[in-house]
Amino acid sequence: MRVAVAISTLPQLTTNQLVGLSIVEELERRGHSVDIYCIGSVSREQLAATFHKEIHARIFCREWLWPPGSTIYDYPILATLMGGYSGYDFVFEAIGPVIHLSKERMPQLVYVFFPPDPDLMGDGKFRSGFWRVYSTPYRIFYKMFSKNVQSTHILSISEYVACLCKEAWGMDSQVVYFPVSYGNWEPVSISPRDGVITIGRFSPEKNQAEQITIAETLDKANISPPVRIVGAVATSLSHRLYQKLRNEIERKRFANVTLHPNLPQGEAISLAQSSKVFLHTMRNEHFGIAVVEAIAAGCVPIVHDSGGTKEIVPVADLRFRTTAEAVDKVRLALDGEYDGFLPFLRQHISKFSEAAFKSRVTDIIVSCSRDGLPNVD
Repeated sequence: MRVAVAISTLPQLTTNQLVGLSIVEELERRGHSVDIYCIGSVSREQLAATFHKEIHARIFCREWLWPPGSTIYDYPILATLMGGYSGYDFVFEAIGPVIHLSKERMPQLVYVFFPPDPDLMGDGKFRSGFWRVYSTPYRIFYKMFSKNVQSTHILSISEYVACLCKEAWGMDSQVVYFPVSYGNWEPVSISPRDGVITIGRFSPEKNQAEQITIAETLDKANISPPVRIVGAVATSLSHRLYQKLRNEIERKRFANVTLHPNLPQGEAISLAQSSKVFLHTMRNEHFGIAVVEAIAAGCVPIVHDSGGTKEIVPVADLRFRTTAEAVDKVRLALDGEYDGFLPFLRQHISKFSEAAFKSRVTDIIVSCSRDGLPNVD
């Protein structure tokens, strides 16, 4: 079987690339012929060095003026540059929420991180005001081509996203959780643990400001665990937020709160393996890779009761709705009240492994190529 796998940008290490390259690796292992389509220039040698995956696929690179990921207009750009495959038995698109320009009826599988419906994106910010005007050309594009998604099979990154796909397109989708390579997060020995760790890029939706509020509230109750806020600072927006949080910590003299910008992964893993509690404050997270990694590292997760993180942490006692509730649950977790949930959680995260993902998606590809497209007439 000849398969085209579409990946957005290479060689950056992001969720899209891990999804696509995992499937390329498994398809080749099963004896199928694979071609990769991506934006940006990359070689097989670079892929091997960056992702530690030995693949033999041909790589077709498409050049563009800037890397995707900055605005909603990246979606039609990606669809234009990467659409229109022909001569393949199957197409797997691992490039996230991209609407297909091609109307050709051929077996296609789309892995959706979030449906690109303008009324669902950005927590609804494109529905009114300036952002409504800004998104008008995109809305025209979306209206013209969103119906093409009905000629594909849809995989969703979580049950939460599957519900949004149903809302956006009126279509059911299969849930296949993101592949998390969490093996190197697992501690090799038992060591003393203390404090709270958070991991996530410095960005407003990650709610690092709420994490500082939780630390401050605990401190006022004479509970002052070390709080380690780990995250990437890669854009001007994230740098401004990081500086604002840093100034706040210095102004209030929070000696127990430490920011760790752009920490190497090995150091982040070490901090997680020595921390007692992992705190995740983002609302409506599509999935929550860092939550899986923290559980593998042995942390007790305290997460917001929304989005895909509910599926990673299916224990209601470990989820919160308000900041006050988060404070109470972090305190209990620090005291060891929730340690009994850890064996179950460690077993539970096996469904998010890369091996489980490869097997499930490749079986679906083979089945879809055999059985054809869904009946949308």
